Amino acid sequence: MQILQVGVLGGSGFTGLELLRCLRGHPGVRVVFATARQPDAVGTRRFPGPWCTSEESLAYSVDWVFSCLPHGESARWVTAWADRGVRVIDLSGDFRFPTPELYTAWYGIPHPCPERLAEAVLVLPEWNAEAARDRRIMANPGCYPTAVWLAVLPAVRRGLVDTRMIIIDAKSGVTGAGRPPTERTHFVNVQENFTVYSAGRRHRHVGEIEYYLETWTRTPSRILFTAGLLPVRRGLMVTVYAALRGGATARTVWSCLVEAYAGRPFVRVRPLGEVPTLHDVVGTNRCDVGVVEADEAGWVVLVAALDNLLKGAGGQAVQTMNLWMGWDETLGLPVEGGDA
Repeated sequence: MQILQVGVLGGSGFTGLELLRCLRGHPGVRVVFATARQPDAVGTRRFPGPWCTSEESLAYSVDWVFSCLPHGESARWVTAWADRGVRVIDLSGDFRFPTPELYTAWYGIPHPCPERLAEAVLVLPEWNAEAARDRRIMANPGCYPTAVWLAVLPAVRRGLVDTRMIIIDAKSGVTGAGRPPTERTHFVNVQENFTVYSAGRRHRHVGEIEYYLETWTRTPSRILFTAGLLPVRRGLMVTVYAALRGGATARTVWSCLVEAYAGRPFVRVRPLGEVPTLHDVVGTNRCDVGVVEADEAGWVVLVAALDNLLKGAGGQAVQTMNLWMGWDETLGLPVEGGDA
């Protein structure tokens, strides 16, 4: 097996540390560097070096770079490494949209490198991994869109649900908000509490979810999306409500999901009527999906759960690299387990 030399930008954050954990256990990877803004950052105590700044990292020679830097900052370094002939997977939002107008509409700032957007492709491994074959810049989706798409894409593609209004109730653990503390993520405000934010159509992932639902299925889509902050460290769950079409039933939707993900190690469709819990997926790179019968109302309920730091971020990036390299997509990644 070829041993890839890789680097991680933003390695001291929650996502970066989980990504490093996967890469250091990967048989085809050698971690050459990880970056942090300060050499004594909390996260740098978790793994041996070399730790360096983003500027200093350019002195190293690597085959792949993963960027866990924040949106608005990541693009500069992604393009710098791509210009050196390195393949880059960006976990920020900087290369998820194909146009600077869409990026500005949902992120509220001008795109840092608008001229480079055409070089990038967003990759959801179970859906379009082959699209990355000729690209040097690959973006992975956010954790919420990953869960929503894995739950609904097969049914939308088959025309089983009405996409004119899909309602999504989404909840995530505190690590989904990143390492820098805020008033909202302060322990005393999170513990034994539940907070709703970005209700309706204000969350930036609304644009991401809608754009690619339409692009990948050629079906105009509109969603209502409400996010919530759970008093847990990690884990994410989305409950999706969609109206059935053309005589479809919950069982039809369930069968469609079972067929779509047959043989895919990181999506587990639960028996009809059974829904996943966070404990089922935390600590794994798996997304579990459940379908609940609500045929008498003409609707179907889909519940998807994943670990926001693995399948929703760092693990999915490793999965993308594995598929690009033609390796077993499970290399370096936990398939079974959970936090039970």
